[in-house]
Amino acid sequence: MARIIFTEDNHEYQVDGEIKPCVSDILRFVAREVYGDVMQSTLDHAADRGRQVHKSCELLDKYGRVECEEEIVPYVLAYKQFLQDYSPVWSLIEHAMYNKEYDYAGTIDRFGTVVPGRTALVDIKSSYAVQRVSATAQLAGYAKTLPEPPDDLFILHLKPDGTYNLMLMDNDDSVFIACLILHRAMEKKPSRKPRKKKEDPANE
Repeated sequence: MARIIFTEDNHEYQVDGEIKPCVSDILRFVAREVYGDVMQSTLDHAADRGRQVHKSCELLDKYGRVECEEEIVPYVLAYKQFLQDYSPVWSLIEHAMYNKEYDYAGTIDRFGTVVPGRTALVDIKSSYAVQRVSATAQLAGYAKTLPEPPDDLFILHLKPDGTYNLMLMDNDDSVFIACLILHRAMEKKPSRKPRKKKEDPANE
């Protein structure tokens, strides 16, 4: 089994000592189209909020309670309501994965059961809106890191008013594969020097 090390500060994945591209790297072409006109300060704030929301929800899953900043509370309450409504059973929580065939890594938000008898891959979003094209491509990239394809692909959209929307997404890898082809065409020999920290609003 591959040894995966994820460094959060510069969003870098190492697999057996080699730096590998991640899902966000591969989907940068889509991100530029979706977020290219948004002010960087807005993107930075959204990315920071997304990290806090993800961490708080992870702690809630693992320990049943969490303390968080006031701005994050509505999102955590929305996640708590989702847990009460669906009683999901998670086998993977914020888990780094690697696809050997396509040679990339990524972190799965949640994998387990949401609908009884069906496996589910769930990606958590706290952005103002969900961009379906980028979200579908992102889920496709994560799904390919699993040993078997999941039955269902979901976006769990947590909202600032304390509500949520569980969105069943199409199982369509066409955009992800197109971006992967572009990435491979443009990639250079990876440097082992630490990269500068990047903000990726697609991960919110």
